[in-house]
Amino acid sequence: MKTRQNKNQLHLYSLIISLNDWKPTIWRKLWIRGDVKLNILSYYIFSSMNWSGYHLSAFYIKNKTYSDISIDDSPEGWIDWKKFTIDDIYQFGLTQFQYEYDFGDSWTMTVKIKAEKNLDPSAPYPVCVNGANAAPPEDIGSYPGYEHFIKVMKKKKGKEYRELSDWWGEDSFDPVFFVIDEVNDVIQDEALLNEFLDEQID
Repeated sequence: MKTRQNKNQLHLYSLIISLNDWKPTIWRKLWIRGDVKLNILSYYIFSSMNWSGYHLSAFYIKNKTYSDISIDDSPEGWIDWKKFTIDDIYQFGLTQFQYEYDFGDSWTMTVKIKAEKNLDPSAPYPVCVNGANAAPPEDIGSYPGYEHFIKVMKKKKGKEYRELSDWWGEDSFDPVFFVIDEVNDVIQDEALLNEFLDEQID
């Protein structure tokens, strides 16, 4: 069990988020404040993957599910993620937990958590400091769909390529594309965060 923290003190953590079951690994490293609620942490995670957030998501921590319990027909036993912070879950003594985005495509990620003592408390958290590879486009059809999408977009010819590039909105897709500054532009944009929160049901 972790040593109990002073709730009046700002705690900072590094989170390494890695998409499960895919090689080369798609991952992001974020520095983040401990007082962030889990629903907002979800926003930071899916935004760092360039996903929009219109799909459901959940954290799986110590055999319990933390998610949005305001949705229609939310399963019995779900815990309201708005009532828990990163500080709270760190007290469980864990070093990692699972996060799932889009219960259809089921993008499941391992989140490794580590308390940090030498981070600047005045920095504009959250901050993405490392990572690699582009995340799959939304609604691509899970891992088989993503694998097929990469192959077709690489060919750059044929009817299926024209259909997929039209759907994607670009004539190419680079699966290794990753730019830290672009991630930070999104996760540090308070207007985008507030827009997302305004869409959530109280």
